Amino acid sequence: MLALMLPMMQSQHPRIIYDSLVVMGYMASEFAPEIQINFGSMILEFIAKSLGHSLLKVQYKAALCIVNF
Repeated sequence: MLALMLPMMQSQHPRIIYDSLVVMGYMASEFAPEIQINFGSMILEFIAKSLGHSLLKVQYKAALCIVNF
């Protein structure tokens, strides 16, 4: 599933980034701890990049995603 999401994580469109963060949050909750162990660095890199986004809504969702992660 993460291989399918990887192109979405490279997008610059705020709506795609926001929705990708929503999916990451759900996946982190459902597939813990395997997703953190196997793909943690890739996901945290995406979340960290999203925390610096210009839209506050995207930053907020990134912070919530960390809580789920």
